[in-house]
Amino acid sequence: MAGGFAMNMISSELLLGLAQNIGLFAVVAVVFLQIRSRAAGWPTPVANTLLGLMFGGVAVLGMADPVRVAPGLFIDARNVMVGLAGPFGGALAGAAAAAVSGAFRFWLGGPGALAGVTSLVGAGLIGMLVGAAARRSGRFGNRHLAALALLVTVMAPFSFLLLPPDMAYRMFETTLVPLSLGNFLGTLALGTFLRKEQERCDLQIALTESQRRFAATVANLPGGVYQRVLTVDGRLRFPYCSPGFFQVMGLPPTERVTLEALNRILHPEDRPRLFASIHASAETLEPWRLEYRIIWSDGDVRWISVSSRAARRDNGDIVWDGIVTDVTETKRNEQALIQARLEAEAASRAKAEFLATMSHEWASPACCWTRT
Repeated sequence: MAGGFAMNMISSELLLGLAQNIGLFAVVAVVFLQIRSRAAGWPTPVANTLLGLMFGGVAVLGMADPVRVAPGLFIDARNVMVGLAGPFGGALAGAAAAAVSGAFRFWLGGPGALAGVTSLVGAGLIGMLVGAAARRSGRFGNRHLAALALLVTVMAPFSFLLLPPDMAYRMFETTLVPLSLGNFLGTLALGTFLRKEQERCDLQIALTESQRRFAATVANLPGGVYQRVLTVDGRLRFPYCSPGFFQVMGLPPTERVTLEALNRILHPEDRPRLFASIHASAETLEPWRLEYRIIWSDGDVRWISVSSRAARRDNGDIVWDGIVTDVTETKRNEQALIQARLEAEAASRAKAEFLATMSHEWASPACCWTRT
């Protein structure tokens, strides 16, 4: 009875120690994944090797504060971290993690050194194999994580066979259950946590790249891009305006685009039809297209062409995503062509009138000569 109670106490202490190891791993692993996201532009082999060294370093931290079973014999959750290196960093990461942690365990020495190194190498190989299978299927899913947890859990006790018989018996008797639970649950919990964190980092990287591409595309457009929102309470807002928008509108880049700012630069004669067209587009959700004039701060009158599509949000707001371009030169050329045409028509009429007069004079010369 007393022996069973003592055994339960030992198992509880072992399980608690393993849980503390895994908690430490989780905290440090988040930092490592953040570092990895910063190194997204590095060559893949370099980044994966660095990630493996980081996973191995975390395993070393776990071995620095192990659960001691006997002099020179201790356990920890190192296999969890080494096993996860392969799925998250590939074969290079798995090999690097196993090498770093295995070298440290060998340096620690003791009767369990060979068993400890063997266990770490086995966990690394399992992680690399599961990681390769996950990459072939396209992603590291739940079934891959469950397989990894099971294989790491089953593999660990086999390393006990490399211990002296009395130590092996004690390890099987005192640590098999807590170590198996710690490896299995720890791999599932930490693997799920790391996977979610990696997905978040990958999403952030993809979002940053998408924003970079959008900014580069917008910068090459011949004009500006904007988003305008008419709220249900009648307020007009501009959540986004590209640098080109400010350039076309003649506004300082640091100025906040508001209705008052636009009213200040709108040509007084065009203001009524501009707002009327906005409200008409909001009611019908038809595309909004308009050409109107603005007055820059230096007094220069510019012609602006806008085009956007309207959409209604679930909350009732109307949103326009569109482009704005400066068509002043086009308008001036149009006016020049109109003026040239009018002048040509006037010249043509003058010529016709002159020829008609001369024709009339030549048609009746006798009267003029008789009078002379």
